[in-house]
Amino acid sequence: MKKLLKVLCLAAAVALFVTLPSCAVKNKGKTVMSLGNAEITDRMYGYWTSNYKADFISAYSDVSDTAEFWDSVLYDGVTAEKYLSERIYESIRADLVGMYLFNEYRLSVPDEYKEAADNIISDLMDYYDADKNEFNRLLSQYGINIDLLREIMIDEAKTTEVYNYLFENNILTVGDAEKQEYVEKNYSRVLHIYINNAYDSEKSDYDENGNFVKAELDSETKAKKDAQVQEALDALDRGENFTDVYMKYSDETSYPNGYYIYAGIEGLPSELVTHALSLEVGKTEVFDSYYGAHIIKRVEMDEKPWENDENSDFFEDFNDSVYESVYIEHISSYYDMIETDDEAIAAISVKDALPNYSFRY
Repeated sequence: MKKLLKVLCLAAAVALFVTLPSCAVKNKGKTVMSLGNAEITDRMYGYWTSNYKADFISAYSDVSDTAEFWDSVLYDGVTAEKYLSERIYESIRADLVGMYLFNEYRLSVPDEYKEAADNIISDLMDYYDADKNEFNRLLSQYGINIDLLREIMIDEAKTTEVYNYLFENNILTVGDAEKQEYVEKNYSRVLHIYINNAYDSEKSDYDENGNFVKAELDSETKAKKDAQVQEALDALDRGENFTDVYMKYSDETSYPNGYYIYAGIEGLPSELVTHALSLEVGKTEVFDSYYGAHIIKRVEMDEKPWENDENSDFFEDFNDSVYESVYIEHISSYYDMIETDDEAIAAISVKDALPNYSFRY
């Protein structure tokens, strides 16, 4: 899943510049969430749903945009649809509080953000060789138009300004204590033996939609790989050291110090993430995914694991995530003040949303 805070990328702006109207947007849609004079409409909510759906599909290699997947149960009776819907809800209400506090703190959006919004829209129009009418038609797939897209960009910039204001003025701070607390709440360190008994890596490939399509192993190789899984389990049952078994049997041995797994980590099967986060320290679990057999053991964290070079692949965006966590904890005190139209929000379906890979920034 992606960061809750979104920053307009000034580097994406191009020389072409079209000044778009700054007047109030007409037909913004029905208000589904409000706090003070800040509001989220159904059209804004639907657009963000399309964005988060695209991010989710891109983040996990075993996600497919089918009714079967969105109806499937990920864990404890929670479907993929419900899981992502809840994450989207949390993100959007955080944005709403940011918009509200922007007004409360009497902040202003810097001109460069406004210019960036105009430039990005101009860039998109140029890329699709579209005039305003044609571009509005393209955006209508996601329930928005040019004016609303610009307002959404500015609203997100307001959240960024609030975020910067709180940390730059030391209203919120981050140190080792906050980092350690974040790790303990959000990470699970697991040793992981992976044996590919599911597909032929040389013959498998991706289809035109970016979905991984596996070629089955021949029967002889399949039997050999299945036997390796059992041998690894037998070795662990005999009390052999997990790391030794890992080095002997695992098809992936780049992380002898273990995997530091967190919700939203990219490039790993969703089943691995789910099992790793729910497993108790000291326990071992065996399960299969689309990609093969997994044997994992949850172990204690290193001290300050974010400083250990062996763990660097799992802590690339760590500092940003900690800062955002501290920010979210701070603004969560406003959540009870939010008024929501639960029925209208429930009608915005992740399953039915068109994933937005193109018309964003």
